[in-house]
Amino acid sequence: MSVNTRDTEIAHRVLRQESRLPVELVAAEHITEQERASPGDHLVANTPKPTPLTLFGLVLEDASAAERAIVLGGLPAPVRVIWHVIGRPRYARHLRRVRG
Repeated sequence: MSVNTRDTEIAHRVLRQESRLPVELVAAEHITEQERASPGDHLVANTPKPTPLTLFGLVLEDASAAERAIVLGGLPAPVRVIWHVIGRPRYARHLRRVRG
C-alpha cells in the first residue's frame, strides 16, 4: 500500500491540530492577555533582585558561543552592561560558593 503526498499532508495537518493541548484551547478563548501575563508579573514582583542574574548566568553557562551571542545581542545595551559589570561577577561568586 503506497501513501501519496496528499494523504501525508492531511495526516500532518490533523496531527498538528491534535497536538494543541486542551488547556491551550480553553485558555485562548477564556483567559485574557493580562491573566496570562499575571504569573510572570508575580515572578518579577516577588523574586529577589539578584535571582534573575543568577538564572541568566545559568542559561548562558550552558549555551554555545553562538547562542550566547544571540541572547546577549537581543538585550538592550544597559542590560548587557548590568550583566557584564554586576551579573557575571556575581554568578562567578555563586558558582564558587555552590561548586567549591
